[in-house]
Amino acid sequence: MGFMLVFVLVVLGVAIYEAWSSKHAAIGWIINLFASIIGGLVMIALVGMAMEALLPYLHLERSLAFSQHPLKYGLVAAIAICVVLGSWIPLWTLNRFRL
Repeated sequence: MGFMLVFVLVVLGVAIYEAWSSKHAAIGWIINLFASIIGGLVMIALVGMAMEALLPYLHLERSLAFSQHPLKYGLVAAIAICVVLGSWIPLWTLNRFRL
């Protein structure tokens, strides 16, 4: 649950920073928030599907959360990077095609 809170804060941080640094109006802030949240959620879903495909090949006795396997910490960092990219790519696309 704590990881999810961090990921939500990361997505909101990316959206707010991009809207503030681009000096968007209020509607731009709202659009940035929605695009960032949708992109972050899509990326979390894709990473979740990849993890489901990967876990049977790890041959762990318990779940990854309880195993204290070093891979757990690497995956948390990789997921955080993927969420940042997932929330930034829609914002980049919106800014690229803005008229």
